[in-house]
Amino acid sequence: MTEPDQQDTILRPDAMSVALDSPVPDDAAFFDPDDEHTVVRDPTAPAIAGSDEADDDEEDEPHPTEALRFRVSNGAAQVLLDEDVHIGRNPRPPRLDRGTPVRLLRVDSPTGVISSSHLGLRRVGSTAVAADLMSTNGTVVFLPGFPPRRLRQGESVVAPPGTRLEIGEGIVIEVIRPSALG
Repeated sequence: MTEPDQQDTILRPDAMSVALDSPVPDDAAFFDPDDEHTVVRDPTAPAIAGSDEADDDEEDEPHPTEALRFRVSNGAAQVLLDEDVHIGRNPRPPRLDRGTPVRLLRVDSPTGVISSSHLGLRRVGSTAVAADLMSTNGTVVFLPGFPPRRLRQGESVVAPPGTRLEIGEGIVIEVIRPSALG
């Protein structure tokens, strides 16, 4: 019988062929999810016994009326999550070009608590993924129905609609529920 925490793990032979003595990159790109071999599931969605959602590629693009958006608590309008976004007091694009555009979203941080490039948001299929971009003071995640928790540096988490991400100085990024779009 498979252990519960391993039921969502998918291992592919080409992903396991890295030699154990290979050097580990020290770049933040090391923390980017490998879209080809990563299965992202909404942690708030109920598990469906016996389903094989990993091979279901039909839901890669959300329906236009269900477009993912987010808003920043400092008064910014809703932002369409149609490309990767780096949020911080002076955000910069990733050092390694992945061939996809990155929108840079600057937030005020009078005391410098928010890192230059603090938080990354990206769409993976019909889901948002939030990643701490090696921030100094961390990111607190408020997932619907779960207690708040602080992300480790470089850690990422699936961010379903309703998720709030606190990056400091009262700045909260909220993933918008599709029904809340206007």
